[in-house]
Amino acid sequence: MTNHCPDCMAEYPFGVTKCVDDGAALDPGPAPVVADDEGDGNWLPPRGSMEVVAPAGAEPEASDLFAQEERLPRRMVLAEVVPEDAGELVDALVREGIGARIGGATDNGGVLVLIHELNLPDAQGILVDFTGDTDRVDDIRYADDREDLGVRDPGDGDYVEVTSPRQLDAPAQLERLLSAGIDVRVRSNGSRDPNTAVTLMVPIDDLDRARTTLGITL
Repeated sequence: MTNHCPDCMAEYPFGVTKCVDDGAALDPGPAPVVADDEGDGNWLPPRGSMEVVAPAGAEPEASDLFAQEERLPRRMVLAEVVPEDAGELVDALVREGIGARIGGATDNGGVLVLIHELNLPDAQGILVDFTGDTDRVDDIRYADDREDLGVRDPGDGDYVEVTSPRQLDAPAQLERLLSAGIDVRVRSNGSRDPNTAVTLMVPIDDLDRARTTLGITL
């Protein structure tokens, strides 16, 4: 369900009550289709569609460090490890206040552990303590797009994450994507805290265009 601004026709997810651009109170439902200024029957370019995804009955997460840190994604591959060790390494990083996630699988049966660039100095020390191998820091690198795709939820199909803003900031970014004709799936943990991160996901084929629309450079 969506709400829309009666002045600028921007659409927002249910729960948002005020337009971020002009401050107007939102009306329920999607914005009506409007003819162009010349009134010649030509319609505005189609907007993208929006779907809000929230696991039924799921409790809001107290904290997701990885999502909170991600504004302009600069993911790094901290290590490639066997699947049995990946969860333990992520847990070790999170215990030290570093957001981390398991990324995509590799050709030789391993999985990637992803962090953000800002946490690299501390993460290197944790990696060495975890593996006992100082040479592992030489293999740290920036993640490429294909490795990023491993971070998606299997239930998301062909949708991939483009950014994870705060709920407070999400409506403006969502409107830019929809206005560009990009379909968006919004994943939320159900929290009403405006500082809680939500995930904006787009079809994989639109990922580059979505990043350009939001001004994200890798």
